[in-house]
Amino acid sequence: MSQSRLDATIRAMHLQRDKYNNHPIFQRQRVWTLTMKQSLIDTILRGMYIHPLLAHQRRTETGETCYDIIDGQQRLSTIFEFMEGKFATFSLKERSKKEEPAILPVIEPHKHYMQLSVEARSAFDDYILHLYILDDIDNPTVGLTFRRVQNQIPLTMAEKLRSYTSKTTGLAIKLSGHPLWSDWYAGKIERKQNFQGSLYIIMLELLQGYANMTTPRLRDLAAGLKDKDLTDEITQHIFDRLNVVMHAFAGTHFVVREEIIPMYQAILFLERDGYTFLQSDQGILSPWMAQVQSLIGEQPARHGFASPYSQLVYTNKQHDFWEEQTPLLKQSYQQEKTQRELAKNEQEHVG
Repeated sequence: MSQSRLDATIRAMHLQRDKYNNHPIFQRQRVWTLTMKQSLIDTILRGMYIHPLLAHQRRTETGETCYDIIDGQQRLSTIFEFMEGKFATFSLKERSKKEEPAILPVIEPHKHYMQLSVEARSAFDDYILHLYILDDIDNPTVGLTFRRVQNQIPLTMAEKLRSYTSKTTGLAIKLSGHPLWSDWYAGKIERKQNFQGSLYIIMLELLQGYANMTTPRLRDLAAGLKDKDLTDEITQHIFDRLNVVMHAFAGTHFVVREEIIPMYQAILFLERDGYTFLQSDQGILSPWMAQVQSLIGEQPARHGFASPYSQLVYTNKQHDFWEEQTPLLKQSYQQEKTQRELAKNEQEHVG
């Protein structure tokens, strides 16, 4: 691995911003607050030091040089957003709330980029950004470098998992765009939460039921340790089963990503026992899931867990859950089936 350094003014980098891939696949979403952004702009306007950026140099399909930003995405995004007029500098009131010594004068208060004085804008445009460039490294090393250099807002586990390059993460990215997450999931999707939920689905399918989905296991999965088992047939099974999930649980909404675990397991276990789901079975398992949501929703979250559902990442908790819920699931299915058949017969008799 070789390393070089590129020094460029903000003006030059902005003019050539298409060369800087500021959101490669492993990068997290933009998480800086407005105050953090204003602090960076204030730092630049004062001519103070900011950390160099780190990038991976590669060639595009057309042979052009571009740079994937490994460290500094938030900084570069903030600079470009400011130049595009998306926020203003500190106002006098905002600046007074900062912890820096009050002796420092306020610079260009409450101004957008185009409102800066000629001197201030010139100083901003001419500010030199230092970019360290890594050459001759593969994708796994790029991901590893990204995970180790983060020193601002800590990466979520989902963001760390997304930074791996593997067949599994590629599938999880596709699953993140499934209608299940856009139409049913009402929880947080920022910072790759639905990506981690998609890894749950992959692991459940690979292990055909019970699966330990703790951090070490998910990390192994995302790193590609199960890639050889992820055949095209299994991939198709996942998409097919998700379609069955959306059919059998029609109308169900959830706010905790771990809620997908019992829904997916329910379909997997019932199909294993010979159950089939017809077109007329739309929403047939929704009453059962509503009961589960009511039951678990009343339970307090244990220490160390965001919600009671979070415990379902452990295999033993899944066993405990299904020991109680398996007969209730089948009973609910049969009751719904019977009620629908009676309603259909009654309708035909009336007709």
